[in-house]
Amino acid sequence: MNSGCSYSVGIIGGAGAIASARFHLDFVKTWAKTHNAKTDDDFPTIKHISQHLHLTKRGVTDEDLTEAAVTSVITSLLGENLTRIAVVCNSITRFIPNDSRFLTPVQACQNSLKQVKQAWLLASDSTLQDKIYQTAYPHIAWNPVSITLEIQQIMAGGTISLESFSIPEDDTIVLGCTELSTINFNRPNLVSPTEEMIKILCQHEPSSR
Repeated sequence: MNSGCSYSVGIIGGAGAIASARFHLDFVKTWAKTHNAKTDDDFPTIKHISQHLHLTKRGVTDEDLTEAAVTSVITSLLGENLTRIAVVCNSITRFIPNDSRFLTPVQACQNSLKQVKQAWLLASDSTLQDKIYQTAYPHIAWNPVSITLEIQQIMAGGTISLESFSIPEDDTIVLGCTELSTINFNRPNLVSPTEEMIKILCQHEPSSR
């Protein structure tokens, strides 16, 4: 008798609140399609902690406060003995331990970026300063673009257009801030790290408890 899905996923959310809620929803929707889930027992157990991580539109501005908040969430989720923990924010990557259970947006892009030679990176100031994508993918010639004002606009319930950045149509764009994942951009060669994370999480073949 099937007593449920044994797979369990933690979500470090709250950065931002809408983006992590969208990630949660998109994850379960994709899981339903990927695994033909028809009842509640067919879905993974999800522990989603969405709280203020002391980030601003510029990303990390008070390192001590953000690190303490992230550490608190990590400690709580590690106590749950979860299979995977999704980090739904680029800016806090530097505070994530080197543990295979954690999945960050940067890690999730390995497959989609392995053949890319040049790309635009739209991200917060702190993500650009940390150079997490540049370090992880040194084979790519990066064109970093700060989207501080755009992040503020999205968090206030607005939207943005990629046309305002004057990026050539065929160029690869990496959405280096999860706020951007809340907008449906109709554009080719777009890499959404959150979508890549969901693909990886849904590749897991759960066994019954």
